[in-house]
Amino acid sequence: MSIIVNFFEYLWGSRVGFFAMGALSMLTIISLAISLGTSDGGVLQWVSDFSRNFGAELVGVTLTFGLFGIADRGKAGRDYKTRLIRRVRSTTKGDSVEAIEELRERGWLTGERGVLKGAQLRFANLQGLDLRMANLENAELLSADMFGSDLSGANLQRAFLNKVKLNSANLFATNLKWANLWNADLTDAQLINADLQGADMLDTTLESANLFGARMDGVNLEGSNLQGANLADTNLKGSSLNRANLQKVNLRYANLARASLEFAELEGAKLPDGTLWTEDTDMGRFTNEKHIAYAMTREKINELREEAGLNYI
Repeated sequence: MSIIVNFFEYLWGSRVGFFAMGALSMLTIISLAISLGTSDGGVLQWVSDFSRNFGAELVGVTLTFGLFGIADRGKAGRDYKTRLIRRVRSTTKGDSVEAIEELRERGWLTGERGVLKGAQLRFANLQGLDLRMANLENAELLSADMFGSDLSGANLQRAFLNKVKLNSANLFATNLKWANLWNADLTDAQLINADLQGADMLDTTLESANLFGARMDGVNLEGSNLQGANLADTNLKGSSLNRANLQKVNLRYANLARASLEFAELEGAKLPDGTLWTEDTDMGRFTNEKHIAYAMTREKINELREEAGLNYI
């Protein structure tokens, strides 16, 4: 059905197609009028037969013209999208801003129609851009500069974000599942309710970042810097925090079940039950489900969460 609609849209939208359709309509009317007004032979019958034959030829020409026109228009559309993507990955901010705005206006930025899905955007200058709800799934953004950009609700699932600059970016409720964030800079980034399940964040900088309520189960945070970050109410179940800098982090209400914290720095950290870490703290009561005090500690944390109006995790 969409092909038929596109066909007639193209015909009526082009000058040649318009006149062809008009001529076909006139010939049909003439032929019908003459047929009704004639009986046998004569000039009128010849004109009627000519109209029918010429009309049939015109139908064929019109169909051919329309189908070729649709194909040309489709190719032109694809070429234009490619040019816009090329402008998005420009190192000149002005080009990328205009390209993103046009993609949004045309409905090519978000959802299944998003043309940046899987796009090559290495080293792109995307500072401060409005990328809300953008579909960047599987996109390659190696070393891209996205400082201060708004990526709230965006889809960055499985995106390659190695060495990307996302400091001070808004990543509220952003989908970062299984994304590669090696050596990325997310200093002061807002990641409230973000989904980071299975993300690889080796040696990532998250200093002073806000990750309240984020899904971080199975995340690799080995060697990462989370000093002063807000990890309250995060689900860090099964995550690796070995060698991570967790000084002065807020882990209140966080789920650390099966999390690994070998050689992690925890000076000044606020723990899931609201207590402060000390050298005598037994972290096994938060991480080891077989620990004698695990169930009691978890129950206390859930009570605190209920008092704070939060759901159980």
